[in-house]
Amino acid sequence: MARGKSLPAGVKTRIRRIEKAITLVARRKLIYSYGGGRGATHMYDPPASGSWTDCSGFAQWLCQVGDIRLSNYVGSTWSLADEGTAGTSPYFTMFIKNTPGDEHVIVRLRRRTRLGRKVLGEFRWAQCGGRDNPNPGGGPSWFRPTNARIAEFPIHRKFF
Repeated sequence: MARGKSLPAGVKTRIRRIEKAITLVARRKLIYSYGGGRGATHMYDPPASGSWTDCSGFAQWLCQVGDIRLSNYVGSTWSLADEGTAGTSPYFTMFIKNTPGDEHVIVRLRRRTRLGRKVLGEFRWAQCGGRDNPNPGGGPSWFRPTNARIAEFPIHRKFF
């Protein structure tokens, strides 16, 4: 988006809701659970402790929190690869890899303040699972991927 232009109505609020949700579940130190956290039509909210969900469930739950419409709220990285629009957004993008046996999704959000972007970098990253996850149980967390790690994710889906 060009400098000086504002976000579409409601997008900033939705992004902040997603950020707060990530911080909330990251503090709980939840445990990664392959295929967990799914109901018939939606992702269950995270428990106070214990195991919860996997990478795609986490990404889908973030979409629920941010009022992002998906055609499948209980799918996988394969279904997420068809959601949103191809490409990257400066605000909310899923980076997906669907290498058989090594499927994963990480989420990128733009940092809130100009100072934060200047000091810490333009974006914040979150994931559930993943070999570079700082959460000992592998549950949802903020993390800092290397450029090489980001390059592993050829599918980029933007939502705003």
